Amino acid sequence: MITIQVIENKTGKPVKDSKVSIYKPWGGGFKKGYTNADGEVSIDFELPCKGELAINGNKVHEGEMKAYMKLYI
Repeated sequence: MITIQVIENKTGKPVKDSKVSIYKPWGGGFKKGYTNADGEVSIDFELPCKGELAINGNKVHEGEMKAYMKLYI
């Protein structure tokens, strides 16, 4: 399980209803979810893994995934 929290850079506040997508290019598939009022979404992926993470269609991370990731947009 990977939990991602999305924070707005300007305000430092959580971002609600952001689409978060994880793509594992080497046969791992694609999964997505939407952030809640705390800016968090949990996506069911086995760890350890590497992949690409996008928020609202914009790639924000590529590489090793962690159980909890806080990202600023």
